[in-house]
Amino acid sequence: MLWIMCWLILPQWEHYKPVKQFAEIIKKQRGSNDYCGYYKYSAPSLAFYLREPIFEIIWEDQIIHLLSKASRRIYCIIEEKEFIRIRSRLGQPYRIVAVRPLLGFRMRDLTRIGGPQEKSKLLLISNAP
Repeated sequence: MLWIMCWLILPQWEHYKPVKQFAEIIKKQRGSNDYCGYYKYSAPSLAFYLREPIFEIIWEDQIIHLLSKASRRIYCIIEEKEFIRIRSRLGQPYRIVAVRPLLGFRMRDLTRIGGPQEKSKLLLISNAP
């Protein structure tokens, strides 16, 4: 029974995940030399949806350098809280291309008095204004 539910429900759930939606936006806007990836968020399925290699960055200085100094357009998936931390250090103009709710549920949400915490948002940003 569990296998049947997984077989029927999981493909439908993928439609609501923000990475697939972001990949569709990137496909519509990107050029041949654009570079895509994510910062402090795991989104390996982005490579599948875009059919190309992507970057994965976990160090703040690396993402600042990439977004500020790149000679080509960069698309980056980043959590809102991380973007707030780094945006003052970005040298060149940037834009928020898209915003989606960060779907997620943790077991500790069940034990938290007052229910789950407010969910963060996931952003797709670009260094091209």
